[in-house]
Amino acid sequence: MRPIEEPTDQINTDQSQNEMDSSESDYEVLSDAEMLAFDADAPKKRYSTVRVKLLTQAQTKFMDGIVSGLSQRQAYREAYPNDTSNDACISANAAKLIKHPVVKQRLEDAWSETLENLADDANATKRFVLRSLLALCKQGQTESTKLKALDLMGRSIGLWKDSQMIIAPAPSAAQLKRDLAGHLKLFKQKV
Repeated sequence: MRPIEEPTDQINTDQSQNEMDSSESDYEVLSDAEMLAFDADAPKKRYSTVRVKLLTQAQTKFMDGIVSGLSQRQAYREAYPNDTSNDACISANAAKLIKHPVVKQRLEDAWSETLENLADDANATKRFVLRSLLALCKQGQTESTKLKALDLMGRSIGLWKDSQMIIAPAPSAAQLKRDLAGHLKLFKQKV
């Protein structure tokens, strides 16, 4: 192999001549393939390029439907009105579309904006909470999740109210003495 030359500040002609002679002798020892590999340029580095994928009009309409609160199936049917597939196929296509990386990212961005705007509008916040609770009720994995969502929905619309204990003021010492005296009289009469 060719020796690695270190740069020096002073150039010595005798030393550089000796190095050239030694490098020539190194080439004689190397095979043709090794010489070609030694003289070859380093492989070019790939630079990752990020391609921005544009959404079609139908995909954008599907996304808008999801953000507006439609189910995946309804949003897909509105975005692709010419698709006459059955419900199972529509649901599968909508699930694929919602997992598309660009659609997924844009939906997350839209939902974060929507959630920020909900804080300003109380009625919209109530609608959002009720829709989320309804979705939990329908898609909950356990019965306890579904029941809790139903309980919270019922409470939010005033279906039932929490029972509140009525706390009476603490009786005074005089009142306690009178009550105790009355109970003792009743007890002595019965005995």
